[in-house]
Amino acid sequence: MGKNTCYMCEREAISVEHVPPKCFFPEKKDLPEGTDYRVNLITVPACEEHNAAKSKNDEYLLALIASQMENSEVAAGHFSRKILRALEHSKGLRKRLTNGARKTKIGNEHLLALKIDRNSFYDGLAKMVRGIYFHSFEQRLLTPVQIHCPQMWDENIAPDKHVRRLCDIWYKAIAREPVHGMNPEVFSYQLLRSDSPSLVVMKMVFYSGVEVLALSGDNIDGIPCA
Repeated sequence: MGKNTCYMCEREAISVEHVPPKCFFPEKKDLPEGTDYRVNLITVPACEEHNAAKSKNDEYLLALIASQMENSEVAAGHFSRKILRALEHSKGLRKRLTNGARKTKIGNEHLLALKIDRNSFYDGLAKMVRGIYFHSFEQRLLTPVQIHCPQMWDENIAPDKHVRRLCDIWYKAIAREPVHGMNPEVFSYQLLRSDSPSLVVMKMVFYSGVEVLALSGDNIDGIPCA
């Protein structure tokens, strides 16, 4: 196995795939002069089926992550340019984002709470985890992947305390691992792998605001795996 094998399956790779997707990184035309977040991006080999299937979900995933209140100005600028352009041109993306949305108030803020397609959201993040793992070890990650994101609230539009506690526990375990990512304003990650027992722990951070905990192993209990 190696660079000629797809990061998701045993098929021959015919292209490369960006992890995270390239659309997560603002284009130079949308940034101040001299700023470039599209340098030294992570790529992994991919077969035609997995690359094409993944690309359909990239803009939806980007819109959900970049719209979070905790994010930096980089995300706000990216949303106001890249994502709004996409929404203007794609009726399907607009419908997908607004389907089931409802108005809510958090503190003094009047906001629109989006109803998330959780299967697409968690599946897209799990594929990123598998891509980063392949990039790090040139091996496919074969065990199930759990995704936990404290910024994704429950049906009552409130923080999920169980997820927050779980993240706090595992973030302490991974705290001493090096932070990777040449464009941390957009994306960075930490990765811990243990062979005994088999366990992979990954923390991904998007736009300095959205945190994602990923757990993968043979005996992971809890939230259904992606």
